[in-house]
Amino acid sequence: MTVHEDSRPDPESLLRVMRKNGGGTHRAALKVYFGMAAGVGKTHAMLSAAHRELALGNDVVAGYIETHGRADIERLAAGVVSVPRRKTIYRGVTIEEMDLDALLARRPGIALVDELAHTNAPDSRHPKRYQDVLELLDAGITVYTTLNVQHLESRAGTVGEITGVTVTETLPDSVLERADEVVLIDISPEALIARLAEGKVYAGERAKLAAENFFETGNLNALREMALRFTADKVDQSLQDYRQAKKIADPWKTGERLLVAVSASPYSESLIRWTRRTAYSLGASWIAVNVETSVPLSRRDGERLQKNIALARELGAEIVVTRDEDITGGILRIARQRNITQIVAGKPGKPSWRDVFRMRTPIKRLIRESGGIDLYIIRAQEERDFSRGREPVPARGEINWRHYAIAGGVLAGVVSLNYLALPLIGARSVALILLLSVLVLALVLDRVPVFIYAALSALLWNFLFLPPVFTFYITEIDDAIMFFMYFIIAVIVGSLTSRIRTQEKAAVQREEHLNVLYTITRKFASSPTVDEAALHILSYINMKFNAETVLYVKNEDGALSDTPHPASSPAPDEKEHGVALFSFTNGRTAGRFTDTLPLSAYMFIPLFLDREHVAGVMGIRFPEDTLVSIEQRTLLETLAGHLAMALEREFFTRESQRAQIHEESEKLYRVLMNSLTHEIRTPLTAIKGSISTMTDPAVGANPEMRARLLEETGEAAERLIRLVDSLLDMSRIESGKLALNADWNDVQDIIGVAIGRLEPQLGGRDLAVDCPDDLPLVRVDLALVALALYSLAHNAVVHTPPGTAIGISAARLERGVAVTVEDRGAGLAPADTGRLFEKFYRGGTGTAHGGLGLGLSICRGIVELHGGTVSAGNGDAGGARFVITLPVETREKGEQPVHEG
Repeated sequence: MTVHEDSRPDPESLLRVMRKNGGGTHRAALKVYFGMAAGVGKTHAMLSAAHRELALGNDVVAGYIETHGRADIERLAAGVVSVPRRKTIYRGVTIEEMDLDALLARRPGIALVDELAHTNAPDSRHPKRYQDVLELLDAGITVYTTLNVQHLESRAGTVGEITGVTVTETLPDSVLERADEVVLIDISPEALIARLAEGKVYAGERAKLAAENFFETGNLNALREMALRFTADKVDQSLQDYRQAKKIADPWKTGERLLVAVSASPYSESLIRWTRRTAYSLGASWIAVNVETSVPLSRRDGERLQKNIALARELGAEIVVTRDEDITGGILRIARQRNITQIVAGKPGKPSWRDVFRMRTPIKRLIRESGGIDLYIIRAQEERDFSRGREPVPARGEINWRHYAIAGGVLAGVVSLNYLALPLIGARSVALILLLSVLVLALVLDRVPVFIYAALSALLWNFLFLPPVFTFYITEIDDAIMFFMYFIIAVIVGSLTSRIRTQEKAAVQREEHLNVLYTITRKFASSPTVDEAALHILSYINMKFNAETVLYVKNEDGALSDTPHPASSPAPDEKEHGVALFSFTNGRTAGRFTDTLPLSAYMFIPLFLDREHVAGVMGIRFPEDTLVSIEQRTLLETLAGHLAMALEREFFTRESQRAQIHEESEKLYRVLMNSLTHEIRTPLTAIKGSISTMTDPAVGANPEMRARLLEETGEAAERLIRLVDSLLDMSRIESGKLALNADWNDVQDIIGVAIGRLEPQLGGRDLAVDCPDDLPLVRVDLALVALALYSLAHNAVVHTPPGTAIGISAARLERGVAVTVEDRGAGLAPADTGRLFEKFYRGGTGTAHGGLGLGLSICRGIVELHGGTVSAGNGDAGGARFVITLPVETREKGEQPVHEG
């Protein structure tokens, strides 16, 4: 619902125009090449535009272009200067990303950045590429970029439902709304499928997989419609901004837009339904406008107005509420602001005696002042109240008799005092005093009592003060002129003063409304979690409306939670939860003050993430005698929108984390499969080669060669066994099924077991052991700790050249022992230190040394199972140093163990 509070131009439109124009200063532009799917030609169109800019002498640089191996794209990209990509290694895989710093340092006039929704590598400055683009725009660099419709956050869920493919890379719609120009690249689904078959979109298996899933004719037609609709909405908004900036009042009939006025009248319902039917037949959009005045509504009128607005909203209208004492003027103002082409108005009923005094009825004013806007004047059908057997009569606002009593009392007092002072001040001074009293009362009383006061004061002045007194007869021409001038001035001044007071009240209410929104927005912006945002908003509603509030949020499975949010007031009963569930399921406001389940004690408002998805519902329980006004309902819907934004922010955060985890899992899977394939194939190839060679009769006759081949086969088999053991050990550690078989062991024995396993792999490296004899016995699992120590020592062997010295030393701690493994190799890179113990992570040169990257992870799991720690760093003399700390139970050698029981 939109609220317009004065007759000035729409400030939101002016602000959008100012932002696009940079407030009169030079502003970098964002140009987006937009399409329904990959392969429609967005990158080709962007590069073609870049070549045209180059021909004009503009400075164009490619920050990132994704060619996907297409020859035409590579040919066009070759003609544009590009910034070298930044390379990073993630989990052993080299990833190329746009070098944002290099592009900022280069400062081209235009930067080409492909794939706006791309997720950057984890070590990048921004997690998303669109954030890189925003930084380029802030630096004054114009950006050309590309985007598919499925990557818009508001469309991603719908695309997933249509295609069955989960879209993991998304960006907020606000990024595209910021674009200065959106270029739609459109081809037919059949042409796109043909391009896919020709290998012009994807290559190999990827093209086949895409053709069987995403690139189906039905899916592409749906995506094409979404892209076309989004672009049309963007063009329509740009048109409205242009008209607003140029102050163009008459409508541009580029498309039909209907407006119907909604009031508390019983005739409004039929007008709303007629407008809906007409808009549907024309394929047009329509809005329902309510013009609020200072005249208060009775309870019955307020309920009918709520019902009419709810009907318009349910039938698909955009609701606009504006404040204006001139109802006809307010309707025309909104019509011109929104480029309305047709206004729907009700045909006047039976003539009224009031029409005699009306120079221009509302219908006549619409006809005279509507300009180029077409009018539909229809006969509105009234709703009959059959239960009472008569036609409904619009209820009038409740009369404030207190104001009439005050006006009467003041009039009596002022006239009495002036009558007593008449010999001293004269009749004309009395007129000034009475006129002053009219002004004073206009500041505190309603308009009608002031009008009556002004009329009666003029008559009493004539009757009591002008000669001849006690008659309404005036003998002097100047007295007659004075009387009529007094009457006119009193009425006009009283009316104007009352109107000013009404506008002041509206301004105060407007300021209070804005202060509320500002306070809530500020607290909302500073609330990092949904819990804090919900607490701020629900607490404010409780205080403002003296109400009880409840918030239900949907679960991970998409269903509405049975348990209210902790910030809620006392939880409602099961019946009220059913009303909340109806509101959530149908996306409609339900409960009290609505036509849906109106006997409910709560009014439940759905929290929309977008037009189709609801994140939860907010319920408000008002006191029994409360009537919610349109402005209050608008405020509640605004607050509900803030809550929905908080839920959306949390949802996006979760989805981003899931997408990142999914992407990391996919990369990890590829790395693991590549490593596993390599690690298995290498020993199998050696075994197969040895067996094939031994079948040669010449080799069989050579015992020395047979022995060497058998030795190589044994080494290959041992490598396979180590690989399988590593996978099994890691699996047992992660599953928690690895049990400790702790017993008293000598540290020298543990080191000896590890060395015995390591010796065949030393390859000419010097191994030095420093283990004091006075070390105590430790209560550990000998086999597992030896395996952990072997993993560290084997890691040193793998990452150092032959001839390098490797040392193993042990030392006593205050509780337990510490074992250190160090080498004299190249040492650890700073980037590797914090990640060495991650699964499948291979630091340094990655795949050059082979292995799955599980050894150090297994070591950490075993040590932590004993309650210890393992750390990595570089030694003082260079090389890597690993320290195992085991804070375990110890016993001096020769000391008898203490047995329990």
